[in-house]
Amino acid sequence: MRRRKSVRPGETLVWQGERSPLVGVVVDGVLKLTVSNADGDEQIIGLVHRGDFLGRPFGGPTAYGVSAVGDANVCLFPRNRFDQLASERAQVGHRLLEATLEELERSRRWLRMLGHKTAGQKLAAFLVDFQRHAADARGDTTRIALPFTRQHIADILGLTFETVSREFSELRRKLIIDLPDSRVVVVRNRDALLRASGDLPLH
Repeated sequence: MRRRKSVRPGETLVWQGERSPLVGVVVDGVLKLTVSNADGDEQIIGLVHRGDFLGRPFGGPTAYGVSAVGDANVCLFPRNRFDQLASERAQVGHRLLEATLEELERSRRWLRMLGHKTAGQKLAAFLVDFQRHAADARGDTTRIALPFTRQHIADILGLTFETVSREFSELRRKLIIDLPDSRVVVVRNRDALLRASGDLPLH
């Protein structure tokens, strides 16, 4: 019942308000969740990474749009058949509950990041979140390939381009990160990055 789909940068997979006939899982790449107001202004309300669930089983219209930031691959399932499978097989329903709770926790982290943090804490929290998903084939999580420009990051965090650039430079000055490329961040001190985000380590 599953099929793979490649998604090009900027391509929309799910439209806001759509009763999508599909659900799925991100195989690789990063997709953004967005909402648009009556004027057509778009706000990014979250990101989904490899292994994250997409869509709304057992539900109505999707409250947000889903589109690719860069090249991405997803594994899709027909929603009606997936709903039936989740109802009939306890392990599928259990995994769906786990995915729902993970999405809830991700939303809470996003709200914390945008709500009460300083500019430096927002950027550090953004990088910590990316590092959680950054392991490559060798399991290396120190090197983060960002699919965003500095301006994109500024828009996501509600900051200016100049502020984001300044905070990147400050993290590098403190020897917490290296910036070998405009789209690459090397984490030199993960604990210091977590402290800079204002969050406590998870035990």
